[in-house]
Amino acid sequence: MAGEEKSDRKVLKNRQDVDKKEPTLLDESVTYTFTELCNVCKVGDEFVFEMINEGIIAPIRAAGASPRSWMFSATNIKKVQMTVRLQEDLRVNLPGAALAIELLEELEQLRNRVGEE
Repeated sequence: MAGEEKSDRKVLKNRQDVDKKEPTLLDESVTYTFTELCNVCKVGDEFVFEMINEGIIAPIRAAGASPRSWMFSATNIKKVQMTVRLQEDLRVNLPGAALAIELLEELEQLRNRVGEE
C-alpha cells in the first residue's frame, strides 16, 4: 500500500505540472517571431538555438541574419512543446527528443496513408 501512495503522489505531482502548462491552441496559418516562440513555449533563447542545431525545428523565414527576425510556424511551436514534455516527463535528452519526434511524425504519416486507402 505504501508503494501505491507514493506512486499516487507522483501522478498528482505530474498532473500539477501539466496544469501549470496549459495547452495552447495554435492557428497553422499564423507565423511567430523568435521572441513569440520563446514566450508561448516558455523557453529560453539558448534552448531554441539548441533545437535548431539539433534539427528539431527550423525557421520558415529567415528575413535577416538576426534570430530576432526569424519566423516560425505553429508546427515548430508544437515541436518545442513536445520536446519540453519529453525532457521534463521522461528525462529524454535533446537528440533523443529529436528521434522521438521524427518517429511520431512518421507514425502519423503512415496512419494517414492507411486512412486514405
